[in-house]
Amino acid sequence: LHHGRTARRRPREAPRLVAHRSRATVMLAAPSGERHIVALEMVADLLRDAGYRVLNLGADVPSAALAIAAERHKPDVIVMSATMPGGGDRMVIAADEVQERIPGARFVVGGRALTSRLHVRPGMEACGRVTEVVETVDAVLKRAELN
Repeated sequence: LHHGRTARRRPREAPRLVAHRSRATVMLAAPSGERHIVALEMVADLLRDAGYRVLNLGADVPSAALAIAAERHKPDVIVMSATMPGGGDRMVIAADEVQERIPGARFVVGGRALTSRLHVRPGMEACGRVTEVVETVDAVLKRAELN
């Protein structure tokens, strides 16, 4: 995820939407080897401000540790960000490990390390800008409810 030059101002969210978000947990992590987490911290702030419960695991989270944390905390969505070369592949590896333990786990991924193959993976939605993360997480959760 990268931040845009200007953040869009949002009108006040409907109380019903905020209540819906307050029941959802979003887990954030940067994959193994990724230490750049400024965007991930911005995402955490935006999601909290929107009403989501946020669990930020931070930088350099090994795939196995992410899978264990996901199994323990049962997040509704996992957000990962990577900027370093190979980070996109490490996000895929981490997602695969989580989905082995939790079939149907949902992900929002972003950052400069994003590769085209991430766009077509089941259960994974790409987010191009930090400022779009709330809408992307909302959409992922809405689709999950429709299934």
